[in-house]
Amino acid sequence: MKQPETSADLKTRFEALYRENVDRIHAYIMRRVGDRELAHDITQKVFLRAYEALPRYKNEGKPYAAFLFRIASNELVNEWRSRGKMKMEELEESHAVTEGKEPELDADEAKKMLAPHLPALSEDFRLVLELRYFAHLEPAEIGTMTGWSTNKVGVIHHRALRKLESLMTR
Repeated sequence: MKQPETSADLKTRFEALYRENVDRIHAYIMRRVGDRELAHDITQKVFLRAYEALPRYKNEGKPYAAFLFRIASNELVNEWRSRGKMKMEELEESHAVTEGKEPELDADEAKKMLAPHLPALSEDFRLVLELRYFAHLEPAEIGTMTGWSTNKVGVIHHRALRKLESLMTR
């Protein structure tokens, strides 16, 4: 029978996960906000939430980094909402999803367009879109992170964009 994890074990495990991921998470947040102090604050929130969730975290075959990117994306959405940066006019102006075409988005357009709609998407859709447009990862990199094939990532990406399109045209 497995012994419960002690607080010292938990601390040791978290320290290792922190060292492995802090630079990557901070860089991801920094690219999104463009402000060093704000990126530092949000990174602290991400790792605080991760530490609090660590005793309940269950490895479902996805790397811990995917869990951290999800927390980081949620914190970014919270930050954008709290600062009022998501205005509907901006969203409509940046609407790049058109019928019959695969959208081509730059990072700012993607951020403006995706953030308000992310909570309505499934967890897999949200993860792929966040990693693709916010972390600028290629499908093969997303596949490596999630344990999925590149083909599966492409299918999820395509379906997520279609779902996003339907949400935006409501």
